[in-house]
Amino acid sequence: MIDYNNKRIKIMELFHFDIETAGAHPDWETFKSLDERGAKLFEGKYQKMKWDEKYESINEAYLDNAGIISAYGRIVCISFGFIDDKGEKKIRSFYGDDEKDIVESFNNLLKKIETKSFNLSGFRINHFDIPWVLHKLHKYGIEPANMIYI
Repeated sequence: MIDYNNKRIKIMELFHFDIETAGAHPDWETFKSLDERGAKLFEGKYQKMKWDEKYESINEAYLDNAGIISAYGRIVCISFGFIDDKGEKKIRSFYGDDEKDIVESFNNLLKKIETKSFNLSGFRINHFDIPWVLHKLHKYGIEPANMIYI
């Protein structure tokens, strides 16, 4: 048993997950040529954040920040683990080049485990992972599992 959000829960009730992200495009020029509107928004952020004082170029700023801002990045992997009702560790990942497939597969899994007594857990999931997953589910028109809403 551990204390989690003022509740006493069994370790086996935790569903731990983590996402890995990357920029949506390999570099600034590719981003600019494929998503003119998004590039203009990023240029505005670049100026507002005064990244020209920190980075030598907008390309460097894009490469350093696109993977942590969901509007400019993509989810490349979602890994998760839990202990099943037999006490066995289960660890798996959804990954690949198709972001929609990754988030949809993860969401389907969450819908399956909603009926069990799992609690979502992970490092800073409330401030990074969950908002990213929700943003991408909405982007693709996928109805989020109820349990992902905190």
